[in-house]
Amino acid sequence: MSKEEEKDVNSATEEKSEEVLENEEVQASSDESSAEGSDKQEDEELSTEDKISQLEASLEDEKNKALRAHAEMMNFRKRLEKEKSSWHASSVKSTISPLLDPMDNLERALESAQGESDNPGEQLSGLIDGVKMVSQQFQDVLSEKNVTCLDPKGELFDPNEHEAYGQVETDDVEDGHVAMVFRKGYKIGEQLIRTATVQVAKKPQSKED
Repeated sequence: MSKEEEKDVNSATEEKSEEVLENEEVQASSDESSAEGSDKQEDEELSTEDKISQLEASLEDEKNKALRAHAEMMNFRKRLEKEKSSWHASSVKSTISPLLDPMDNLERALESAQGESDNPGEQLSGLIDGVKMVSQQFQDVLSEKNVTCLDPKGELFDPNEHEAYGQVETDDVEDGHVAMVFRKGYKIGEQLIRTATVQVAKKPQSKED
């Protein structure tokens, strides 16, 4: 082989080696970029998973808070119902207890009146006295409860406290005043419990009319 041919071969070999090196460098660079991209993707995926975990943990925490708040509200309602029931029972007890003695006396009076007697007149008199006593006991209980009776006979008709059950012509009572009370009314303090049912007087028409 001549020197020129040997030179050409060496030159071609060097060019081939340089080309191979360049290809290897490009491949290495590509591999590094691919590896970096893969690592970056893995980092991004881990970051997303961390965020999801944080959100799930936060959601679970809020859920637990909501459950605790609901439980506290239910307990509060139960306590409120219990206190309401206790207050109602106490209120009923304080109202009913004073009425028990008059009820006992009324039953005794009725039993006495229904029993056999050689003196019916005396028996009737005893019943009347017993009923009067019971009535007075009831009045005392109402008075203790600050309940007042509305017995407005002869008073000026008041639509706020009286319920008119017709009119009657009479000279015994002034026109527009209460002539008769069919049912008494009651108030507790200034609060009306029941209106009095009454008949209102009006001036009689003259015979000439």
